[in-house]
Amino acid sequence: NLPSLLGFSAVPEYLGLGPEEYYVSELKVPPLPELPEGATSLPVKSDFVNWLQSAGVTHLLMEVPLSPEWPAELVLKIADPFLNACWGRPPQAEHFVYELKDQRGRWYWDGEKSGASAELVDDLPDRKEYRVASEIPSQFVVTELMSPGWTVTIDDELAEPVKVEQLFRGVKIPAGEHRIVWSYEPRSFTLGIWVSLISILLLATLAHIRFWHPRRLPWFECEDEDADDV
Repeated sequence: NLPSLLGFSAVPEYLGLGPEEYYVSELKVPPLPELPEGATSLPVKSDFVNWLQSAGVTHLLMEVPLSPEWPAELVLKIADPFLNACWGRPPQAEHFVYELKDQRGRWYWDGEKSGASAELVDDLPDRKEYRVASEIPSQFVVTELMSPGWTVTIDDELAEPVKVEQLFRGVKIPAGEHRIVWSYEPRSFTLGIWVSLISILLLATLAHIRFWHPRRLPWFECEDEDADDV
């Protein structure tokens, strides 16, 4: 889970804690390839690679090198003392970072891509802003989970979100240049704030009454069992 804590979207999820969509059989990530005994590089596994490419995974952080059959390019090989210490590896153990080829990336255009372009201009956990342009009406897809609470605007006008492939966030874009903003405002968060505020005010009111007017709330009194014994 360390890459996630450092600000990366990473798979597989930590200790099985994740949204419901992560556990639907046709959607979940296939089993990771295993290193055969005596092998020095990880063999390719087609279903795993296909899932990574369609899910928008861009890079692979590996503890062992990949075999040449992988559609990936080595971009960094380093003994990272921080990761080695966190993962209980020897200080000089190497890490391998690969860039995955033929992948969708963090966003893509679904269908005809005539003259289409997109740029991420603001990237926050609860807000993503894109500058997009297309010569024809198209569907712009962000390869991130379409959870309840996400809303999308086109040029500050509320738009209808589309759930793509049961996972991703999509929106239909008119031709031309536009500003797309995805915002995350779940109702559960707002409800939790109100419940917390009401609870704090109620407890503060009861504490105030008990301190200044203790006789007004006799049902708060506790019976003294020692007094009964006397």
